[in-house]
Amino acid sequence: MKRPSLPALAVAVVFGVMVWLSAVMRENYQVTLNTPLSIVNLPEGYAIKSPVPRYVRLRLRGEGWVLATMLLGADPKIVYPIIPGGAAEGVFRRVRENYVLTFNDVAERITLRPGIILVAMQPDSVPVELDRFSQKRVPVVPDVDVTFREGYGQSGPTLVVPESVTVSGAASVLGGITEWKTRRSVFADVRTPLEVDVALTGNDVYEVVTSTDRVRLSITVEPFAEKVFNGLPVEISTPPEDREVIFIPPKIEVVVRGGIKRLSSVGHGDFRITVPYSTVVADTSGIVEPTIVSPPGLQVVSKRPERVQYIVRKRV
Repeated sequence: MKRPSLPALAVAVVFGVMVWLSAVMRENYQVTLNTPLSIVNLPEGYAIKSPVPRYVRLRLRGEGWVLATMLLGADPKIVYPIIPGGAAEGVFRRVRENYVLTFNDVAERITLRPGIILVAMQPDSVPVELDRFSQKRVPVVPDVDVTFREGYGQSGPTLVVPESVTVSGAASVLGGITEWKTRRSVFADVRTPLEVDVALTGNDVYEVVTSTDRVRLSITVEPFAEKVFNGLPVEISTPPEDREVIFIPPKIEVVVRGGIKRLSSVGHGDFRITVPYSTVVADTSGIVEPTIVSPPGLQVVSKRPERVQYIVRKRV
């Protein structure tokens, strides 16, 4: 018996697959889609105060061919108008503050291809509550994780431009917002100044809008070194007029770490080594640990000695 040629065999296989696929795709199937949800046509001067998801999960049923065609095209969307058609309908006289988006609402408004039906929605309903529209200004808080190359470090604070943003939304929602963070950013092995634009975090459930969606972060980076400051006097703070405190030793040594430029501009007079008189009164051991106030941008590495003795005597 003559064996079929390879081209003929390939044609037969392709034809068989097409026949099988045609039969299979005529069956009914179900698919689940994350569908964007938009609440529109809000009454003037009002905003959404209830948590409204950005997406709802829809389960659709239809023939395989029709579902495949839909999936290859534009995704369906849900647009729910609070004021149908945009007409005021007496809303300026009285505003109803509670609405509910139900399965039936979605079934009426969503546009699907013929042959596809909506089977289920999750969640099965979405409460939409309104409150008076408001705005406020809040500071931007950078969420960054920076690691530096050995021998380098940050000099000075992290600068954010703009330092604050205007947030807009329902008054009851804005009352709990005191700051707005950037999206978390990670930078490793940094040894040069950092200038980068970062996005602000979004809000997944509340209709809160920010005046900008990005800010610029600036971090000054320079070589780091350590410097020793000897002979810094220990002082008593807020003592009574009739008492004086003598520390033993009266001076200590402090080692600080910071940028080379910053260290070169710092002198002994920029440090304050103090012990509150209340600490002395509360102490029973005769030994206390001084507090070091160092110039901004410097890190205290160590002090010697760590603790000092003291003598309290009546002022002559």
